[in-house]
Amino acid sequence: MDSLNLAFEASGPALVRGDVDAIVETGDVAAKLVDAGQDRVLLDANDHPEWAAPYIISVNSEFTRKYPDILARLLKVDIELSRWAEAHPDDTTKNFSDETKSSEKAVRKTYADGHFYQDPRITDAAVTSLKGEEAFMAEAKLRKGSVDYDKWIDRSYLDARYKLADANQ
Repeated sequence: MDSLNLAFEASGPALVRGDVDAIVETGDVAAKLVDAGQDRVLLDANDHPEWAAPYIISVNSEFTRKYPDILARLLKVDIELSRWAEAHPDDTTKNFSDETKSSEKAVRKTYADGHFYQDPRITDAAVTSLKGEEAFMAEAKLRKGSVDYDKWIDRSYLDARYKLADANQ
């Protein structure tokens, strides 16, 4: 068995043409194919919350030193956006559907209960999830090397932005 890393917009057409036998995609990408009768779901990750892996904003130390104001602004806006998305699930669903050309049904299924998981806070559970994803990828021979999470993750910038955001509420 060979694996490929295809762009989201290329994976569906590759499956439909028969260039690949299966794809692993987010629900909104796969839903378009399922709705069109061109695909079927074999396994839904929504049934396995233990597989959830956080999305991480990464910057290197040089960027952090050179552009601290940009980093602070990025984190401020990311926190505000995550809070807005959670407070306005219907608007968020519509915006996400419109921008990704996904059906609202697919977005609502992917983000059940109107929870969009955009909070950038780096929790211990998030780090555990990242380590689990790394282990899975190593077992599947999808990555080389490993990450020293104790050295890689610096929560100080984000923690400082949360203190300011919470103080301004």
